[in-house]
Amino acid sequence: MPVRDARQFLREAIDSILEQTFSDFELLLIDDFSQDDSAAICQSYCASDSRVILLHNTERGIIGALNFGIAHARGKLIARMDADDICEPDRFARQVREFERNPAIAVLGTAASLINQDGDTIGELHYETAPAEIHRALLQRSCIIHPSAMMRAESVRRAGDYRNAFLRCEDYDLWLRMAAPDNMANLDAPLLRYRLHENQVTWDGFEQRILSELAAVELAKRRRAGRPDDIDASSPIDRTALKDLGMTGDEIDRQILLRALGTATNALQLGQYRGARTALDLLAGQRPVPLKIRLRSMLLRLKLFWQECRHPAERV
Repeated sequence: MPVRDARQFLREAIDSILEQTFSDFELLLIDDFSQDDSAAICQSYCASDSRVILLHNTERGIIGALNFGIAHARGKLIARMDADDICEPDRFARQVREFERNPAIAVLGTAASLINQDGDTIGELHYETAPAEIHRALLQRSCIIHPSAMMRAESVRRAGDYRNAFLRCEDYDLWLRMAAPDNMANLDAPLLRYRLHENQVTWDGFEQRILSELAAVELAKRRRAGRPDDIDASSPIDRTALKDLGMTGDEIDRQILLRALGTATNALQLGQYRGARTALDLLAGQRPVPLKIRLRSMLLRLKLFWQECRHPAERV
């Protein structure tokens, strides 16, 4: 569990792990240079439960924290968790049971309940469950909810851990590198409560996330065709890197427009006003914007304005 300035929801997240019905685990809390009292909160749990281990990240950022945790994990299975989410009590038990039942599985996610800042349920996320379906869908979008995932440690290390180049979509790149037709699955049960709130880092660097997603997909297509994955994995993906992978400037622009429009639509449906604004602002900054997309974005802005006027404090 990477932890950075997470005091608001941290105790709920940690408690939900320690209350799992499956109890044979170590909880690695990776403090990522927190400026609040998150580290002290983590340390208080270490003092009361020997399963809790506090580690201090040596490379600032989520990708460094994740890889630091993988390097120190001693279990055969590695479960992901974020410091603002909540696990259902039987999450680990059900995932471990599925790994024991199916030795081919390398990554296993779950569905998720969506909760707001106050913990109220506002929706659910469900994705494909069968391995073959997930393998096909991954070329279109990520369909493993990152903080719900449990992975075989051997498989994730063999894939090369998370890569710094894929900032904001490091999980998607990892799934695409680990994916085989029979080794990824989802349990169609909401075993994670995924929190949506105004301070979420999801919307920071939104354009960077899209560029990283596009590169991850292009490289996956190359690998599936038997071609090498020869990208420089040390620097964040930019437009030049995408052009080196064979994408034209027009293709990149079109994908940014379509993904921004789709994200704005979904965010507005979930009441994520900040996310909708971020996506629409990115869309408006592109040139040129086709008339059909411009009209749809204008309609979304009107809906956003209306929703914010009606429910200024209900959602994020």
